[in-house]
Amino acid sequence: MALEELDRSPFHAQAWRARKGYKLRRFIKIALSRRIVTDSIKIALVVGTALNLVNQGENLLHGGTISLLHMLLNYLVPYCVASYSAAKNEIELRDRDECECTPPEHNRPGQ
Repeated sequence: MALEELDRSPFHAQAWRARKGYKLRRFIKIALSRRIVTDSIKIALVVGTALNLVNQGENLLHGGTISLLHMLLNYLVPYCVASYSAAKNEIELRDRDECECTPPEHNRPGQ
């Protein structure tokens, strides 16, 4: 493989992007996309409500004291997990599609 081919390889591009903080910026941009945020909010509302009922249900039903910190965390943690997993999945799908698109000259038989 010639040196100029190495410079154009996906591995070289990935190493360059990693040095420039590209991965973190890309992750944040994807995680804050409208689709992922709305889906994560929906998941957090369902899971967070279930967690609050399990963890503080008796206090909610009988008028006891409720920990607002725990209530907020019961919504925040599922939101973060849903956002993280959706963003990682989206990045993997995009990277796989990017790697499968090799130029036609590299796909000729006999090379």
